[in-house]
Amino acid sequence: MRERELSVSVAMCTYNGGPYIEEQLDSILRQTVQPCELVANDDGSSDDTVEILREFASRAPFPVLIEENPSNLGPTKNFERSMGRCRGDVVVISDCDDIFVPRKNEIIRDALMADPDLGCVFGDAKLIRSDGSPLGLTLWDSIEFGNEDQERFDHGDIVDALFRRTIAFGGVMGFRREILDVALPIPLPWGHDNWTALVAAALYETKLVREPLLLYRTHQAQYSGTAKVNIWEKVVAAARPPEQEKNWVPKGRSFGMLRDRLVENADRARSRSRYETVLGHAAAKYEHMTVREGLSSSALRRAATILGEAQTRRYHRYSNGLASILRDTVFGSR
Repeated sequence: MRERELSVSVAMCTYNGGPYIEEQLDSILRQTVQPCELVANDDGSSDDTVEILREFASRAPFPVLIEENPSNLGPTKNFERSMGRCRGDVVVISDCDDIFVPRKNEIIRDALMADPDLGCVFGDAKLIRSDGSPLGLTLWDSIEFGNEDQERFDHGDIVDALFRRTIAFGGVMGFRREILDVALPIPLPWGHDNWTALVAAALYETKLVREPLLLYRTHQAQYSGTAKVNIWEKVVAAARPPEQEKNWVPKGRSFGMLRDRLVENADRARSRSRYETVLGHAAAKYEHMTVREGLSSSALRRAATILGEAQTRRYHRYSNGLASILRDTVFGSR
């Protein structure tokens, strides 16, 4: 049974998006389901991003609520403010450099209207270069999230998609606003999208829509990006010291935070069995990451710990399997 028609808020965060933001704003204007509002937070842009937003607000057929942060908050906290200001039934996340497909809002809204137990929807994206030309690759292609992986997700196995890697790139997901009652505030070093997706997965059903919801722009200035890499490149990337890692990459303690937040909000879950499954994975990922982050500097002791952890299969369930085993054997603690 379909729900009443749901309203859609677009939560946009901007930072020096001048070269691209007009294309994104125009794509929001072309939506087959217009948003009830565009809630934009700027994180201290030094270019003309805010001026472009204000000009758009003067002609948009829906409210455009612009807030300029008094100091730079970083992407996670900037999105936290933007999402927290939304008042629509559904929240759709928007970076300032991508391009929505015309039916994005409609696809997400209709999926949520069709199933009251559904809380979060994930879609694919077409990758484009900075100049807008196609890369001939989708987001799911780039992270090797293939048909078998998608079918496992459809049957309720979300571990690979949300705990080992992530399909929760903000621009390709939409969710019920009440999920933010539990998700906010977002603890660092979580990213706004991955954290919100995991909270949503514990409280509600989740769903894939097998079509691109946006054109995902790849360029050097973007906050996060994707690329296909081989196993050794994965090993080397995972061996970077902490100061070289992006500040949205969750650590072991991050999954302890997730576990604790879910425990505090157990009564909000629509399905007890699903909630307990996600909670169990959060606890297991916390234990796995804690082991990896506490490896001994002694090669012999480290090897023994890695072997024991490998026997639990948690390297394959929550990390990158052989690549992570090899990385930890060669380089030691994360």
